[in-house]
Amino acid sequence: MYSISTVSQELWLRLMSRWEPGLIMTSPGQKMIYWTGKACGGHGCYFDIYQGSLRFVTSGIPYSSNLFGWTAMHGGKNLSNGKWFCHEFHVKNETSPGAKNGVAQWWVDAIPYLNFNNIDLQNSTGFGGFLLPSNHHYTTVDGKGRWQDIDDVAVSKDGRIGCLGSTPPPGRNSRADENLKAVP
Repeated sequence: MYSISTVSQELWLRLMSRWEPGLIMTSPGQKMIYWTGKACGGHGCYFDIYQGSLRFVTSGIPYSSNLFGWTAMHGGKNLSNGKWFCHEFHVKNETSPGAKNGVAQWWVDAIPYLNFNNIDLQNSTGFGGFLLPSNHHYTTVDGKGRWQDIDDVAVSKDGRIGCLGSTPPPGRNSRADENLKAVP
């Protein structure tokens, strides 16, 4: 689990990820990030990846992209190609309880695939920590579990971080939030 020194109403998170070549994603997919604490009213919320979509789920309600998912990421096949992907996530709390204006966004390799700004975050008090990855639901052709690498995790409270090797988004430097710590 990773915790952030102070609960934030808005966070951006960037990570690099790759899966072992030949790995197959099965239903119900993989939770990439699970927000902990009082995020989403204590009911939990997370970003997950399915064969055909990227999703943000809160209180069991999915907000799906349906434009892009595991299969499209890996060249139209349900088999991992072993390449690194840059994932950028953005969450923003509602302006007041019940306002239903929470934000969830997800970019893959700097392309926006999930973008919602009408989310009911169930009286969330903010984002103070996360697990990554949370659940794995994939297998391989031979039925044996395989690996996933996650690297270069960065968190920001004031804007998109950008992918490694790219120019940071306007108004950002390459420095990530220094208040992130891993909790054993």
